Order: sequence, then C-alpha cells, then structure tokens
Amino acid sequence: MTISVRLDARTQSVLDRLARERGLSRSQIVRESLARFGGESGAGIAREPGQPYERVKHLIGCVNGPPDLASRAQDRVRQVIAARNRVRRPR
Repeated sequence: MTISVRLDARTQSVLDRLARERGLSRSQIVRESLARFGGESGAGIAREPGQPYERVKHLIGCVNGPPDLASRAQDRVRQVIAARNRVRRPR
C-alpha cells in the first residue's frame, strides 16, 4: 500500500537525518516508527511503559490525612464550615 504524507520542514529534516544515520530509506524509518508506535503487532497505540497503575503506584498511600475521609465526607465538610464560621465570628 502506498500513502502520501505531508511533513513540515522540521519533521522532514528529522526523518532525513534518521534515515542517513541508520542507513535506511525514509520509508523504512516510517515503517519502523509506526511499528513501535502501534506496538510490534501494529494493533493499537503503544503506551508508555506500564499501565496507569504502574505509573502512579509510588504515589498511592503517600498522603497523610484522615483515612476514612470518603466515607465521612459530609461530616468533614460540616466541621470545616463550622471552624470557618468560628473564625469569622469571635465570641
């Protein structure tokens, strides 16, 4: 299959440089790039190494705070509002 692609000058120079450095044709560089981008099978867009969990797992559990905040969210909101009101209206 033959396709045509319009490239801006910068992208074309990158493509030309890669082809020259590797001793490959521009078409071969494009095919290799698409294979890497789409995965070796070409059946989807390649993702960054690791799934989303893998990329953020070092962050899970690193924040200190009330452990049951989600289950008591309404109570916590009421406490915060009451505290603000106490600051605004000194007795």
